[in-house]
Amino acid sequence: MKQKLLLLTLLFTLNAISQELDPTFGNNGKTVTGFGNNRSSANAAALQPDGKLIVGGSYTSSHGDNDFALVRYNTDGTLDPTFGAGGKVVTDFLEINNDYSYINAVYVLPDGKIMALGTTGKTGFIPSLVVVKYNHDGTLDTAFGTNGKVTNDLFPLDSFGSKLTLLPDGKFVVTSAKTYNGDPNYYFGLRKYTADGQIDETFGTAGEVVTSFGNGKSGPASIALQPDGKLLVAGKFLQSGMQQMAVARYNPDGALDTSFDGDGKVLTNFGGTTSCNAMDVAIKPDGKIIVSGIVYTLVRNFGVVQYNSNGSLDTSFDGDGKATAAFADDYDNISAVTRQPDGKFLVAIKSDNYMLTASDMVLRKFNSDISKDISFGNNGEVSITFGGGLSKAMAAVATPNGAVFLVGESIAADNSTIEFAIAKYINSGSLDVSFGNNGKTTTGFEPTNDQVSKVLISADDSFIAVGISGGRRSNNSYYSNIALAKYDSNGNLDTNFGNSGKVVSVFGDNNNNVTAAIFQPDGKILVGNMYYSVGQASYSNEIIRYNANGILDTSFGTNGKASLAFSAVAMVCQPDGKIVVAGIGSEGNGDGYILQRFNYNGTPDTSFDNDGTAFVSTGNFYIGEIVVLLQPDGKLVVSASASDPELYSGALAYATVRFNANGSLDATFGENGKTTTLIDEVSLAATGFIQPDGKIIIAGRSIGANINFSTVRYNSNGTLDTTYGNNGIASSALSSDYREINDIYLQPDGKFLVAVSLYNQNKMYYDFKIRRFNPDGSYDADFGGIFGVTTSFYNGYDEAFSIGLQSDSKIIVAGATNNGINNDFAISRYTNSLLNVENENSPFSPVICPILLQLF
Repeated sequence: MKQKLLLLTLLFTLNAISQELDPTFGNNGKTVTGFGNNRSSANAAALQPDGKLIVGGSYTSSHGDNDFALVRYNTDGTLDPTFGAGGKVVTDFLEINNDYSYINAVYVLPDGKIMALGTTGKTGFIPSLVVVKYNHDGTLDTAFGTNGKVTNDLFPLDSFGSKLTLLPDGKFVVTSAKTYNGDPNYYFGLRKYTADGQIDETFGTAGEVVTSFGNGKSGPASIALQPDGKLLVAGKFLQSGMQQMAVARYNPDGALDTSFDGDGKVLTNFGGTTSCNAMDVAIKPDGKIIVSGIVYTLVRNFGVVQYNSNGSLDTSFDGDGKATAAFADDYDNISAVTRQPDGKFLVAIKSDNYMLTASDMVLRKFNSDISKDISFGNNGEVSITFGGGLSKAMAAVATPNGAVFLVGESIAADNSTIEFAIAKYINSGSLDVSFGNNGKTTTGFEPTNDQVSKVLISADDSFIAVGISGGRRSNNSYYSNIALAKYDSNGNLDTNFGNSGKVVSVFGDNNNNVTAAIFQPDGKILVGNMYYSVGQASYSNEIIRYNANGILDTSFGTNGKASLAFSAVAMVCQPDGKIVVAGIGSEGNGDGYILQRFNYNGTPDTSFDNDGTAFVSTGNFYIGEIVVLLQPDGKLVVSASASDPELYSGALAYATVRFNANGSLDATFGENGKTTTLIDEVSLAATGFIQPDGKIIIAGRSIGANINFSTVRYNSNGTLDTTYGNNGIASSALSSDYREINDIYLQPDGKFLVAVSLYNQNKMYYDFKIRRFNPDGSYDADFGGIFGVTTSFYNGYDEAFSIGLQSDSKIIVAGATNNGINNDFAISRYTNSLLNVENENSPFSPVICPILLQLF
């Protein structure tokens, strides 16, 4: 067994700290809740699907006894007044003449009701395990058990050992230690209940199962349900002074599963005189079993054991199936372990040093191999104090998007009060220190000024930055060439691309400007170029194709180029290899959208609208980006901002048009193929997305009393989807300074990543700025706090222009930075966690990612 030493030295600078308090929660990231002048202590927490937090524990009543205490918090940390009395619920058990009761686990049920598991008893008597079920508003669910409560005589060996697991049919199994009168030993005890709180006598013997690991004391601490319906229970077994991790597996009927190590039971120790206690059990997707907890040697350790599905130790894990990480300070007692879906561990730590007069709530994060997750907090740890007294971490809850709630208790310095204490940390949007140089990389095409316009991410997570490289000639005129740089997934230049990872294309009079860029399905790169001809004193447009290795593809068009009569503002590739280019054109007295389709080889496709070009008038004025979206049925949705004197008195609105696959206007969409939506005085479309259900989202910026990030969702027929936002429109205010939208990217979970820059200010003060918005258009405070994510490369100009996602959901942002002499390509990568799409019932699906990569 290898041992990994956990060093608690703070080695990272502020830029490497990737976990920070969420300033939108409570009072700068933390909140405390008391029950009058009485003491209260939080032990457990659970997250509702709507983001509200349930915290359970106990409080001391005016009679001097302890009762169940539940608190529900809104997403901003305020108490939820729709729950109990001002956000608080107290439950006593006077009918059994108790003087102490406390919650040690909280569960949110699929129907929104809440279940609390805890202990109640009277000093000097054997305590009882209790389960209480609450309605969504905090009232007791009187249809459950007896007036909302179920009490049994399983004996809880310690206050945090009892657990509960919910079954798909609404039934549940409770586990705790079992004892008998006169018997000095304890045993694993399981009891199964129906959904309404009655004992399910089909399980074990009269609804109960008792398991012995030998002549000693056994105590379960965690239970998990396998996909096949079998139950895994983990805890400890104490015999002759040796305490081991104990694991048992049961068939759905409660019988021990003899395929698990021959008799359904496994005992594991860490050698020598170690003593260990399992605190959490989880099943990996491959069927392997992870048990984690505390291991006592000369110091306390966090320990993990990995078993094969048959109960044998998995020697592929750390060589022998076991690993530990040592604690080397006063914070060495584990309160709770939470294994995240990505395999990482959140470990809530408290101090048992009774000489301390002040302490912190401490949370540590470990990778799946239990090495420190150095991207978390300060070298894998966050700590926080509440006031000048003792603070103790008791539980941690991770949100689907990567934020973490740390829950515990705060004890006043004079010991007069004990209160619930909650802190919220945000994770998504932190610089990924494994990328480039602490999350950032720059590339120069010396001695020029360079700027990324688009970033394109490949299926293997390598990516290409497309932009321009230019400067001033000796006669003070400006020149610019097309520049590309290819990087591997971690931000290193790919030396197999172009010239050591870089390509500079010198065309004509060297006055080029990238207007669009996409990947073709075969990995070739299409670039839209608007160039200025000095001799003709005019602008011309073209699309250029490069091979995957960066060499100009001379088989495309004429020597790698295809001419256009308009600027290629947006492009999309069809499955058959044909290319659709969208821009703005004029016909008669009106402006409109113009589409041209090319064959794979760059020749015009004259079968498209009979001559290769389709046009539709949208009004007399256009501004901003153009969005072109390819539906699965081959239809094309085009949107931008247009002004029509007959609509909204000429104000700029989102104007969306749909073409049939052959280039004709689709009369089944909107009104004769068109729909127009005014959000505010000015509505500037920037990008769009086709959902798997056929609905269409157009996103951009609206300007009125405020400057907003605004989205509109249409049904597939072009009518507004009134179930979205406010009658189909969702808006959230941008800040007063960073309000220029440069790019928008839709995550698979429906959230929007937005690159913004300063408006009309000195560019030397610009920084990379990324903000994220929820699917309903509201601001996502879990991404960098209320101001989003800000990144500076040097002490000058930095501006983000393009965003993409890698396959692991990490965010790539590309733009420009000034190194003190010239501008360079600037790339940064950020950590990111997506919502669980299935659990959140999101209308978006990860399968849209390959399509999205071709929209930017």
